Amino acid sequence: MDAVTTAVGHETLLHQTYNVNLPPPYHRDANLVPGTRDRTASNILHALKPDLLRDHVPLAVAGDGNCFFRALCRQMYGSEDLHALLRLLTAVEIACFPSVYDTARPEYQSILGDEIYVPPYREILQTACTFGTEVEMIHLYAASAVIRRPIRSAYPVANAHLSAWDREVVGRNVDAQSPHVHILWSTVSAPVDMHNYTPNHFVLLYPVANAATIEPVEYDGAETTADVSAQRYVQEPPVDCHDAVAAHASTSSRDEQLDYDGAESAAEGHDDDQQVKLLPGHKRGVVLLVKGYLFAKDKNVKDKR
Repeated sequence: MDAVTTAVGHETLLHQTYNVNLPPPYHRDANLVPGTRDRTASNILHALKPDLLRDHVPLAVAGDGNCFFRALCRQMYGSEDLHALLRLLTAVEIACFPSVYDTARPEYQSILGDEIYVPPYREILQTACTFGTEVEMIHLYAASAVIRRPIRSAYPVANAHLSAWDREVVGRNVDAQSPHVHILWSTVSAPVDMHNYTPNHFVLLYPVANAATIEPVEYDGAETTADVSAQRYVQEPPVDCHDAVAAHASTSSRDEQLDYDGAESAAEGHDDDQQVKLLPGHKRGVVLLVKGYLFAKDKNVKDKR
């Protein structure tokens, strides 16, 4: 561990010298949702914890082993650009305060209880330092200390053994009354058995009052996209026709935010949504807008001549 201690000392000195810190959270309009709905997570919650869908939207993040840090960044900054820095600072937190995370130390005080296994300290630190490696519950406490905000860990399967993963995570020196970040233990693809699945992905649960109107999903036990993949056309989420036309000129914003105005959504019955329109120049090619739904040709299905 001497080499690790030396490396951490050098890294900490660099951070102090060049003032390397996370920027303050970005305060966006409450009506702006920083991302797109994760349909797998939405179906999981619909089956297991539907109450969370009333005022939260599961937002998709890249599933590359860094999803936990990406989810935190999407909440705080509206994008995932700073996930590598957040992971680095989490590793530094663990390395600089071993008494908080090393169960072998006599001064260690359990923050997880007996229900959750805490890996050896070397493994905890190595996981935090390894880009693309999935984290454990103990890392949520370290990340909470870094962002100075509590993390609400949502585990959708409700039973006595797994209830310990569904908790409020308050890291070192964090004010428990600070605004929290809501993270869901999810899966990359739709689980075969909703009640007995092993999470392999994190997504952000973004708080929003009109959650049901944000990219509505038809809950049928499987992902909507997967159900229609063999069809002639792929049906995309409902959008306002004005948003669809605006999407021709730009497919992304500075912080990847999408403005979903509930007053003009398909769920509200906007007049323009009753029309049928061809929208050339969309990112999927020529698409058809029917009653607020976009239809595009599936590239995997060839025309029969």
